[in-house]
Amino acid sequence: MSTPPALVVAVDFATHAADICAAAAELAARLDARVVLLHVMRLGDGLRPDTQVHPRWADGPMTAEAMLRADATREMAPLVALVEGHGVRAELCLRLGAVTDEVTACVTEVAPLMLVIGSDIPAGLARLFRTGFTEAIIQASPCPVLVVRTRATPPPGPSAGQTQARAEADG
Repeated sequence: MSTPPALVVAVDFATHAADICAAAAELAARLDARVVLLHVMRLGDGLRPDTQVHPRWADGPMTAEAMLRADATREMAPLVALVEGHGVRAELCLRLGAVTDEVTACVTEVAPLMLVIGSDIPAGLARLFRTGFTEAIIQASPCPVLVVRTRATPPPGPSAGQTQARAEADG
């Protein structure tokens, strides 16, 4: 049996992530496709993936990368449930690195029908001046990109794991 086609959905932990995932799940259901939920993790300043940390919730020390993966998996669980609630298979793809590079790498590996991203860029003339991750990802993507327009929200801060890794590495 062959693997069904995919939509890659790049999400962070912003408040509009559920809206983006719901839109992607509805489209995937119509296309009989699976959804690959992609989250790119970033380490805090001065941390390396192999920095040893001891999260309060863990039985012992682990690497900063392992802690970020555990934190991201926990944070992504409601999004996985949302997608699966639409009768669509959901998979996680957690990557560590530069956002545009890692999104492009995941899209290249998965070869999806399309990449779905969110943006709070307004319609009309203002979209001519878009900058940042959205534009870079659109330009770099090797597949079609669906941009789900969301309400403007402040950018997400560091995840709980990133904050804790920073604090534990400092002392």
